[in-house]
Amino acid sequence: MPSPPTGLYRVAWLEELAADPAYVVNGRPMVEKVPHLLPAVLEQPALAFGTPAAFDRPDIEQTPVLGSGALRIERPEVPAFVLREANVIGKYGIVTLADRVLGETLYHAPLHLLPGAGWEDDQHLRLPLCPLSVKLPSGYHMLAGNLGNYFHWQFDALTRFDADLLRELGPGPEAEGAAVLLVPELDEFWKWESISLLVPRDVPRIALVDDGAVFVQRLVFRPNLTGGGFLPHPHLADVFDRMRAAAGPTRAPWRRIYVSRSDSSNRMLVNEAEIAARAAAAGFLPVLLGAMSVVDQIRTFAEATHVVGAHGAGLTNLMFCQPGTAVCELHMDRYVQWSFRRLAMLRGLRYGAVLGATVGPRPDWVHAQAWRLDPAVLDAVLADPRFIAG
Repeated sequence: MPSPPTGLYRVAWLEELAADPAYVVNGRPMVEKVPHLLPAVLEQPALAFGTPAAFDRPDIEQTPVLGSGALRIERPEVPAFVLREANVIGKYGIVTLADRVLGETLYHAPLHLLPGAGWEDDQHLRLPLCPLSVKLPSGYHMLAGNLGNYFHWQFDALTRFDADLLRELGPGPEAEGAAVLLVPELDEFWKWESISLLVPRDVPRIALVDDGAVFVQRLVFRPNLTGGGFLPHPHLADVFDRMRAAAGPTRAPWRRIYVSRSDSSNRMLVNEAEIAARAAAAGFLPVLLGAMSVVDQIRTFAEATHVVGAHGAGLTNLMFCQPGTAVCELHMDRYVQWSFRRLAMLRGLRYGAVLGATVGPRPDWVHAQAWRLDPAVLDAVLADPRFIAG
């Protein structure tokens, strides 16, 4: 089968294009920067309980390299952008403007799934020349690269939506009418359910397909608010507050939950049955989130006083917890990933962590790595007054 035709684009970033006077269409800037969210300073506390000293060892693999101590985080402002004469390629929402491709839309984009796509060098990318599916006078970009993961769906796609931004920037003199929301393929029920909690029903939308492209005369683009989970903006909390409110009333926090990953083959905790049993003996209810609706997940975490669980997408739901909830995250020494610690900071949660050890072979793909947690380490946290106190 012959290769599909492709176009060659130079990678550029929104700030760069907004400052370039050469990128003009019909007398207007091709990329217009609009003030949106103010900068913020965040104070991340030291680990509140768990095994802090273990995270200061030089042999563990952690992202970012952080350790157990406190940290001051400066989050820069988040502008919004209006793009003119934009092409949005495929369901992953890669955006091209003339001979440029936006670097912001390549984050987690699975280029190997796009026929003919590939890097020419470190600055130039080939992309398939998809047939035009539709032309829109005005649109709002709500797309992201990794669509099959609950964490990335919630943080990289869903949190791009802002009703005020849609109302204020959607219409324009060169694009009459309401802006159409560009969304990914909603191929999982949890995507349908979560988007319905955030986006009003009267907002027009279309789902992009694998091999099509959408031309938008005026496209509103809100950059990622999470910094990959490591540089979150406080506005994220407002997004999840709206979803929690839309899910309906909840009771005051009362339950202790253990978040099971027994239905996942990634980063397998080989003694999870024993760890879950120890948690259950301490009054923790095991929950298997993959079997629950989004609304039930929201209510479960909103009503939690204590959460214990291994690092994984299910902990995205920490954003629905009430301030003061105690969270103990279980990490393995080959993959200490601190995104949920940063997000717990936004929520005002009491966060601690413990460290387990890898077992067996060390595969190249870290997510295929098995590991084990010493039950005595968990027992110590479950009996620690700093964790128990509410």
